[in-house]
Amino acid sequence: MNDLRVLHDPQSDTLAKNFRNTARKYPDFPFLGTRAYDPSGRGKYEWLSYKDAGVRVSNIAAGLAALGIQKGESVGIISLNRAEWQLTDLACFTQAFCSVPLYDTLGPDAITFILNHVQIKAVVCNKAQLNQICEALKTSPSVKFVIMMDDDPMEKEFAASQRASNPQFTHTLSELELLGSQNPIDDAIIDPNDVATVQYTSGTTGNPKGVVLTHISLLVAAGALTSRLPEDESDDGSQIFLSYLPLAHSYGRLMEIMAISYANAIGYFQGDQLKLVDDVEELKPTFFPGVPRVWQKVYDGITAQIEASNPIRRFIFSKAYATQTALVQSGQPRSEFWDRIVFSKISARFGGNLKLISSGAAPISAKVATFLLVCLGCRFIEGYGLSETNSAGCTTSEFDTEYGHVGTPLPVIEVKLVSIPDMKYLITDKPNPRGEIWVRGPTIFREYYKQPEKTAECFEDGWFLTGDVGMWRDDGNLQIIDRKKNIFKLSQGEYIRPEHIENVYKMNKFITNAFVYGHSLEDFLVAIIVPEFAIVSQWAKSVPELEPIADNPSELIKSERLKAFILSEMRKVGESEGLRGFEHAKRIHLHHEDFTVESGLLTPSMKLKRHQAKEAFADQIDKMYKEPIPSKL
Repeated sequence: MNDLRVLHDPQSDTLAKNFRNTARKYPDFPFLGTRAYDPSGRGKYEWLSYKDAGVRVSNIAAGLAALGIQKGESVGIISLNRAEWQLTDLACFTQAFCSVPLYDTLGPDAITFILNHVQIKAVVCNKAQLNQICEALKTSPSVKFVIMMDDDPMEKEFAASQRASNPQFTHTLSELELLGSQNPIDDAIIDPNDVATVQYTSGTTGNPKGVVLTHISLLVAAGALTSRLPEDESDDGSQIFLSYLPLAHSYGRLMEIMAISYANAIGYFQGDQLKLVDDVEELKPTFFPGVPRVWQKVYDGITAQIEASNPIRRFIFSKAYATQTALVQSGQPRSEFWDRIVFSKISARFGGNLKLISSGAAPISAKVATFLLVCLGCRFIEGYGLSETNSAGCTTSEFDTEYGHVGTPLPVIEVKLVSIPDMKYLITDKPNPRGEIWVRGPTIFREYYKQPEKTAECFEDGWFLTGDVGMWRDDGNLQIIDRKKNIFKLSQGEYIRPEHIENVYKMNKFITNAFVYGHSLEDFLVAIIVPEFAIVSQWAKSVPELEPIADNPSELIKSERLKAFILSEMRKVGESEGLRGFEHAKRIHLHHEDFTVESGLLTPSMKLKRHQAKEAFADQIDKMYKEPIPSKL
């Protein structure tokens, strides 16, 4: 059953209507912002209004139709976040083309699989992806057109250079828009239950699965989420959303659908996450969505600056933080004095205009969440959902001040726990029921595209079996324990939640990433640890024997002194976060390069590929299990 009560505008029951109605009501509001191109960097944001965006959407849609794209046929989009991504997506929605986003980090095998699996007819891509897409066409006969985004001088120059050498490259987006302007058409008649998109999961094993989503399921998910947002998120054109989370992921995409519903402005990052702070300072967003990895970096950066300051400044911050935390957690107003003296300087680095930040895609530590709430002086919301639920499931409330959970089910969504007897997670557990999380409601996906067996495996009586394990807390909030398939058992019979342990270790400032592994025939854990070398280097310079190699990560990781130090830091943070004895890694291997999508160790949504990590570090794991357990530092 589709519940329209949560829609911001009940008349906007398709994604095309959602945009068109907003553009009609607020034609002059800024919609899509891009930092001006400058050979020496990036300048100020330049804005496309809702009215002008509407013209471009119509022209792109008409251009695709002029090429022969029919209702229901698939159009692929592969690029970093940018205005042309959103314009193309909206164009597809107006003509009932099936929009298929592809992660810009996908390798050639995954791209070729998706192009053929969903029979994509046209691909709209950026400069960086053009050659890879054209190469994939050699084994992707369904693709007839490749269209390159070309909104800056460098892209136009590149497009011109590719004409002769790349026959698969057929149009630039500006050429497509010109074609569309010469062949105008009206928006198609679309049923709310029509398929809007096939969104491929990033997948930790095997080929990605195509999650089929309808117009109404996306809009109901957006409406359910916005029902939890602060009431002052009004349609006055003053709200500015920062877009940098991958639009091929349901979380990032749904955030932009929500922004359109409320006539928000969407400012795109310049494409480099290392320059994200620069984009934030220039954009001055009111809403900054994130994932735990981003927020952990923010936490590490702020705390590193504080620790590097003089003793007086450290004392002042400590006093301010303790006072403000106590006020916030007791529901009292914030101290204006400490905001003015301390926290305004921190929030200024994020534009000074933040009203709301959010975290999703994986659990965030309570320590980091509280730190963000206090230091940034804005509301913080954590959510839980999957691609299959349109990223909608549970969220915390804007009034929550204690974290470590994902809140309660959103309106129109049902959540229940089902016992997993062989893992001893039972709904009869006292005082807190535990089990696999099942979700039901109008936001749930229709099916996995062309995979009826996999679809059947994850549904029972209308409930979607998420594969996540959760626990109902005493306060009625849901706490995520881990992925069911990630949990394993050690030889003494204890079940291990590796993701939870990894997240605990990554709370330590000396650690940027971790892979925890346990062999079923052994009674202890081992771990691959990626140190945070910027901070580790500073520590090493204070150790005489390490000072000569402090700035050489590949040499530094060979140090037994550093390994013992990191292991002691892991023990400290583990004990402070309540890890039990058998949950502490006893042996570690230090790795000098972070896990990346390119190395095959992370999915495009930044989740660890455990099977691939196990294979990549097989020799190191085997060696650790043969080594004696090191003594404490």
